[in-house]
Amino acid sequence: SMPALEHCVHPIPPGWLQDQRFDLWFCCGLTAVALLAGWLMVLQPHFYTFVLLADLWVLGYQHVAATFTRLCFDRATFQRNKFLVIQLPTIILATTILFTFGLSPWFIATVYFYWQWFHTARQSWGIGQMYRRKSGGLVAEDPSLLELAYYLLPLWGILHRVAQQPSVFLSLPIFVPSLPPVIVDLVAACAVALFVWWCFMRFVAWWQGRLPLAHTIYTLTHFAMFYVGYILIDDVNVGWVVVNIWHTTQYLVIVWLFNANRFKNGHDAMAPLLSRLSQRDALLRYIFVCLALSTIGYGAITLAGDGFSVGGTLIMLIASQTLNFHHFIVDAIIWRSRRGEIRKSFA
Repeated sequence: SMPALEHCVHPIPPGWLQDQRFDLWFCCGLTAVALLAGWLMVLQPHFYTFVLLADLWVLGYQHVAATFTRLCFDRATFQRNKFLVIQLPTIILATTILFTFGLSPWFIATVYFYWQWFHTARQSWGIGQMYRRKSGGLVAEDPSLLELAYYLLPLWGILHRVAQQPSVFLSLPIFVPSLPPVIVDLVAACAVALFVWWCFMRFVAWWQGRLPLAHTIYTLTHFAMFYVGYILIDDVNVGWVVVNIWHTTQYLVIVWLFNANRFKNGHDAMAPLLSRLSQRDALLRYIFVCLALSTIGYGAITLAGDGFSVGGTLIMLIASQTLNFHHFIVDAIIWRSRRGEIRKSFA
C-alpha cells in the first residue's frame, strides 16, 4: 500500500544546479520572461519587431559570442580548440557560400529553420541531464522513455509548423514539404501519452517522498515552452521569438555558471581575463564583454551588408548564418567532449 501522505514531505535532495534561489530564477524566471514577451507580441502585434530586435541584439548574438568563452579566452583552451576557432569557420563559410549560390538563399534559411529547432531541443535535453545527475538517482523513469518524452513534444511542434506551410520565416523564404495531417496527429498523440506517463511517474515519486524537485520543475518548463512556442502560438515567427528568448538566456547562464565553477577558487594566472569575468561578483562585467563582442561582430556584418547596394542582404545572410552554423556545430562538440570536465564543473 502507498505510504501515508505525511511521508511526502520527507526532506530529499532537491538537486539544484546552484541553489534554490538561483535555480528557481533560472527555471521559472527565464521562462516567465519568454512567456511575457510572447503574451505582449500576441496582444500587441506591433511590438513584434521591437521584441525581435531586442532578442537578436541583446540575447541571440550575445549567446553566440558566449560560445567563444569556452573556446579561446585563455591560451591553453585556444590551443586545444584551434581547429574550431580558425579552420572550422572557414569551412562553414565556404560551404554556406557554395550552397547559397549553387542552390538558392532559401536553402540556407530552410536549413537554419530546422537546425535551430533541433539545436534548441538538444540544449534543453542536455540541461535536463545536468539536473538528472544532480538528483542523486531520484529520476526513476526509464532513460530511453524519458528522452523520447523530451523530444516528442518538440517534434510535434516542428511538424505542426510544417503542416501550417509557412513560406517565410524571419523575412526569409523557406521550403517546407507537404505533410499529411495524420502524421502530426499521431506524433501529437504519442507526445501527449508520454507526457501523461511522465506526470504519473512524478506523482508516484512525490507520493513516495522521492520527487526530484529541480529536475521536475525544469522538465515542466521544457514541455511548456515547446508547446507554447510551436503549437499554442499560431504565428511561426512570434512562437520562435518566445522559444529563442528562453533558449538564449539559458545558454548565457549555463556558460557563465560553467566558467564560474571552473574558476571558483579565484583568479587564475593561466586564464587572467576569463577567470576575472567568471567570479560571482562579476556577472555584469561578463555580460558586458559578451554583449560588446557580439555588437562589434554583428555590427560589422550589418555595416558590410549596408555598404553594398547590390547583394548586401545576401552578404549579411551568409555571414550571420555562418556564425549560427558554427555555433551549432561547436556546441555539439564542446558540451560532449571532455565530459569529465563538464561533470566536475556541475558536480
